[in-house]
Amino acid sequence: MAGKPGLGTNIVEALGKRLDAKVQVASADPGTAVSIVHELLLLCRMFDALAHISACTDRHFVCAKPVEATMSTAVVLVVEDNAIILLNALDLVTNAGFEAVGAANADEAIAILEARADIRMVFTDLEMPGTMDGVKLAHHIRHRWPPVHLIIASGHRDPRRESAAPGSRFFSKPYDDAVIVKEMTRMLTAVDAPEAGHKA
Repeated sequence: MAGKPGLGTNIVEALGKRLDAKVQVASADPGTAVSIVHELLLLCRMFDALAHISACTDRHFVCAKPVEATMSTAVVLVVEDNAIILLNALDLVTNAGFEAVGAANADEAIAILEARADIRMVFTDLEMPGTMDGVKLAHHIRHRWPPVHLIIASGHRDPRRESAAPGSRFFSKPYDDAVIVKEMTRMLTAVDAPEAGHKA
């Protein structure tokens, strides 16, 4: 940056060191450093909170395994376009004892489902960019992968007023983490496949 480096630049450099990466800020715009700080803080949080991240075959896939993961650990696919909410949801899933896989939209979610046969639940946002929203994604999953359990969350729309996918569960945002974990555990420990009707 031109002139004397400001606090934002110093923070960017410090966070770069935390990630063992060399960071150079060439713009004189004060907002640039602030934006980079936000992104680097997000990356640092990912490194700290998801210490058990494992590499996947596709660069878009974000995988996180719980500390006590076993061969029978259920895998939950989290679909969320907001990076911070996605990380929080991945934390929620792994803290509940399940393995989490993240996707930023429906297209990535479908690609993951096609590549992995071990996905037992999809926890998806409703409003997302791309070819389909959470409701359409849920219907697509129910048609192609009937045994997969579905949880939909939204702060704006209620899919129960639309044509909700059979067997799906809906929760309003902001949701209670404990309630989501309880429902995930109930659904994933059930022996039978998803019920034919929607549960309110």
